[in-house]
Amino acid sequence: MNSLCVFEDYKCESLQPLVYIRPVYDIHCGMFSLFERITNYYPGAGVSLFCREYLKDFLTEKRENDVNKLPAGEETCLFINGRLLMLDHVSIDGEEELGVKGDVIVYARLKKETFKDITSAAFLDKGAKAALAQKIRNVVELKVELIDYFWDLINHNNAMMELDFQTHIKEGRVEGTLCDGVHFVKKEKVFIGAGSMIKPGCALDADEGPIYIGKNVTISSNSVIEGPVYIGDGSIINPLTRIRSGSNIGKVCKIGGEIEHSIIHDYSNKQHDGFLGNACLGSWVNLGADTINSNLKNTYADITIKLNEGVVNTGQMFLGVAIGDHAKSAINTVFMTGTVVGFGANIVTSGYPNKYIPSFTWCIDRGIVPIDFEGFIEIAEKVMQRRNMTLTLTERNLYREIYNITAKERAK
Repeated sequence: MNSLCVFEDYKCESLQPLVYIRPVYDIHCGMFSLFERITNYYPGAGVSLFCREYLKDFLTEKRENDVNKLPAGEETCLFINGRLLMLDHVSIDGEEELGVKGDVIVYARLKKETFKDITSAAFLDKGAKAALAQKIRNVVELKVELIDYFWDLINHNNAMMELDFQTHIKEGRVEGTLCDGVHFVKKEKVFIGAGSMIKPGCALDADEGPIYIGKNVTISSNSVIEGPVYIGDGSIINPLTRIRSGSNIGKVCKIGGEIEHSIIHDYSNKQHDGFLGNACLGSWVNLGADTINSNLKNTYADITIKLNEGVVNTGQMFLGVAIGDHAKSAINTVFMTGTVVGFGANIVTSGYPNKYIPSFTWCIDRGIVPIDFEGFIEIAEKVMQRRNMTLTLTERNLYREIYNITAKERAK
């Protein structure tokens, strides 16, 4: 019996603030998460998960996969890096082999004698490649795409949506309801799922790329969608919304205003006017009316950002904001280029917010103030109840752990 294990490596923290609540492979790019993109190549295979230890109980509660342990009985296991933007099949069967990119393990096909004592912590160690290379004779240098930072997701999003539509949807069709007065450009590249409704005056323009609209989605009147665009199940697009190319919206989101080249994960709201461009949002984010972000400097210079690892030159001319899960902004918030907002942060300042806002803090006119944890939990419970969901004890414990982990951010 052979199996697959998707793992996190030592560079996972470079994808903060999006990965506090999720392993790197649960981030979305194109129509799928990185995990789905990998496992699509292995239908029917047994799949286990390696992650940071504090995520273990949460993933175990949410998933059917074995977490931080390998199922008994495998003869061969293919370990695949969860940051890999998987574009080609790697065989589970075969001799032991280590696929690498520089000092990063991309995949490791290992026999039972080699992997029987391996743990998730082994791949999170910076010396993982060197340690395995001592045991495996066949080491292959690869030219593959790894997601290092959140802007890599944005940069690959268009191409992945194109590829995913061609591979998995193949051709457009309408399974939902079209009201009178809906206009299409290249209807053959538009998919509309069952139970969805497109209201009068909407324009769906797939000239530059496909449009995928999931099940039970409402596109309200006089909205414009320019592909490539992905909209997940159960989302609501408000009237007069402009969703431009490169936009990826998760399930059960509420969206309004103007969006381009942005990825929004499940259960987040940006339902009012305001521009969001070259941005990444986690889940349970709420942006107040007229919240906007800049995605281009007046000097057209490369944008630098601050992460926990320090200041990073992104090499990007266009880059907006990254917002962690459960963060919120007040009305008229203006995020400057390259802003990073931590998990559970709350922005209510009347001026420009700091470009780096630590997790579990208030950004107010007099500076950065820590958020009381129990106060955060009370708000999170109310937000989830509005989606008929309950905050479990496991999730509460996870949030407490994230609160403790991010204490060093607030101390700075």
